[in-house]
Amino acid sequence: VSSEVDETVNSITYDSAGALRLFGNRPAEHIKVITVSGDSMSGTIETGDYIFVDVSKDYFEGDGIYVFSFKGAVLVKRLQFTADGLLVHSDNSKYADWTIGESHEQYLKIIGRVIYSHSVKRFV
Repeated sequence: VSSEVDETVNSITYDSAGALRLFGNRPAEHIKVITVSGDSMSGTIETGDYIFVDVSKDYFEGDGIYVFSFKGAVLVKRLQFTADGLLVHSDNSKYADWTIGESHEQYLKIIGRVIYSHSVKRFV
C-alpha cells in the first residue's frame, strides 16, 4: 500500500487451508491489511474492521469495493462502471453517490481491490 495508508497490523496468521479459502492463490506480497475508519461503508464494513486489499489490482477491473485516493483523500468505496464514468457508492445510505467522470480521472488512483474483511468487535 502506498505511503498514503498506514498499516497498523503487523501480521495475521492463517493456516494453509484457511489462507487458500480466503485469498486463493494470490501471492502474500499482494495482500495488505488496512484498518477502516469512518462509517460510509457501514452495513458492509464497519469502522475498526480490517480489510484485506489486493494491491496488485491497482486498476478498475470491474464493479466491487476498492481502496483509492481521489484528490488526496484515501477512500474505501464501492465502484461501479456507468455510461457517465465510475459511480462511487457508500453502502451507508447517509452518504450520496457521486461520479468520477472523464474530466476528473486524473485525480483517481486505485490502490487496490478489497477481497475480504475481518470484523473486530470489542466486548471489554
